[in-house]
Amino acid sequence: SPDEKNIFVANYTGGSLTSFHRFADGRLSNAQQFIQNEGASKHPTRQTKAHVHGSFFSPDGKWLLVNDLGMDQTQIYPYQKSIHPPLIQSSVKSFSAEAGSGPRHLSFSKNGQSIYVLEELTGTISVYAFQNGIAKLVQRISSSNLVSKESPGSADIHLSPDGKFLYASNRGTENNIVQFQINQKGLLNIAS
Repeated sequence: SPDEKNIFVANYTGGSLTSFHRFADGRLSNAQQFIQNEGASKHPTRQTKAHVHGSFFSPDGKWLLVNDLGMDQTQIYPYQKSIHPPLIQSSVKSFSAEAGSGPRHLSFSKNGQSIYVLEELTGTISVYAFQNGIAKLVQRISSSNLVSKESPGSADIHLSPDGKFLYASNRGTENNIVQFQINQKGLLNIAS
């Protein structure tokens, strides 16, 4: 966590999220919170159950976003610094990706008002406007400028330090990194 008081672990195979308290000397507590996701989506082999792929904090440290590739969903948990356990499960919100897309990783814009979600199974990036823990889809774009006959395999996504560019990597036969320009509204265009 940005305050360095808690560590969150995403368990892909088990479809769960676990938190540990981090003591001042760097030691970790036993698991203080365990959240088991339940659900599936339409891909016949990759989405037969929940697969929590990663956990990501909003730039202001108020929200923990958790991508579940198996459920095609991103959960938004309010983070409470001084409360244990630190995630308020009863207040969780979520947004759904397109069925079969498989949200894998995400990045926030520098101002925290845009979320860029990389979708592994469809090779796409979905852009969401984000405010007060609520996300609204505003754009969906391919993570590559190539046309491939093989199944997409998008891997990772990162914002440049100046916040002007977004980089997405693709595995498999594409094996590339694609650069996107970010316009003033937070939308993406493939950079030439």
